[in-house]
Amino acid sequence: MIKILSWNCQYEIGKKEGLTSEKMELIAKYDSDVLLIQECTKREFNRFKRSFKFRNWYNDDLEDSSLGTAILSDEWEIAFPERFNRNFRYVIPYRLKRGDRELTLYSVWIKAPFDGSGDYAKVLCEAMDYYRPESGTLVMGDFNVGANDEHPNRYKELLRKLGSLGLCNAAAGTGYEHANTHWNRGTGKFFQNDYCFCTRDVSLESFAVPDAGSWVTEGGATSWAGLSDHCPVC
Repeated sequence: MIKILSWNCQYEIGKKEGLTSEKMELIAKYDSDVLLIQECTKREFNRFKRSFKFRNWYNDDLEDSSLGTAILSDEWEIAFPERFNRNFRYVIPYRLKRGDRELTLYSVWIKAPFDGSGDYAKVLCEAMDYYRPESGTLVMGDFNVGANDEHPNRYKELLRKLGSLGLCNAAAGTGYEHANTHWNRGTGKFFQNDYCFCTRDVSLESFAVPDAGSWVTEGGATSWAGLSDHCPVC
């Protein structure tokens, strides 16, 4: 069994760092085998990487930004596969290995496509069409596909497109399929933005999102545990 936690820890310039000791201590309570962290700097990654045997930080340097994504584990070896197309921002393929067990994990923090369409789902679906995921694959992270009751078609389209490529939502049938994972400062509303999809051969024991009571409102802004505009998914 492998337990994976994904979290956009939110980097706010001039306010809070992305990956802080407080944030790491909080998510450590989830006792995960693999951590996927979006919106952290290389400096922040370097601060914590020595606590993990296997780790990687990725940034594509296509924007004037020092932010990237981290993957951290003590038990699972982490490596890039031979086939890695960096044009899909950010859909990062990793091969995870522990003993004779292997799986493919795509760490996701989708950026807007360069065509100006604002179609975040398009980036992910084109990436999956390129990679053609086979057995033992998970796709997890911040998809930036903001679905809620006002935008149900965004999620339906994501299901349809990824389903055609053999991927299903790990949250289906768990009670968390439509759980909110992100509070949007611009709209003041909650959205479903963070997901885990997998190939149908993956045997899932559980899927979890923190309960609604863990969201805190201060000074007109809402954040998970007072730390990020996203909550983790496990």
